[in-house]
Amino acid sequence: MKTKAFYLFSLVLISLTLFSCSDEDDYGNYIFDFAPYNIIVAVQDTAGNDLLASEQFNDTRFEYSGTIYNIVDSLNDMNLQTRTFMEHYFYGLRKLMGQDGYYILSFGEFSGEEDVTDEQIIIHWGDGTTDNLSFSNYTKVKNKKAIIDRTIKVNGKLVEDTRVSRDLHVVIVK
Repeated sequence: MKTKAFYLFSLVLISLTLFSCSDEDDYGNYIFDFAPYNIIVAVQDTAGNDLLASEQFNDTRFEYSGTIYNIVDSLNDMNLQTRTFMEHYFYGLRKLMGQDGYYILSFGEFSGEEDVTDEQIIIHWGDGTTDNLSFSNYTKVKNKKAIIDRTIKVNGKLVEDTRVSRDLHVVIVK
């Protein structure tokens, strides 16, 4: 009887030892879901007036990956889908009222997980001029922390974005 109890006790002790918590990295238990992002463009004159409020730029088009995108007038013109997690949905080019009361052009959404380098967008303004945007997105997980580096350039010049946002913001002065 004492032998059976000893073996049973030994079996329990060995089981606890083999299946107990370890000090090893448990990175495999983390799920990272990188939020999608948009390219946000505001257009102002040198005095800071909102040029998108006028109809002058309603014929604006974005050229991206060989496709021309016209401004979508409303959410009714889009084929909206139910979203799960942070799955991105590409809406195209939209003219929206920004939080600061200025109109903006919103282009996207782009996947927050996909690494891209110097993706090119050509803006064809309604007045016949163009501007070039290029953007990059880099994501990495290091020491159980997500590192996200997003940059945008206007006509080759890096834009210093001081906003706390997942989107890339630029202001173009015309």
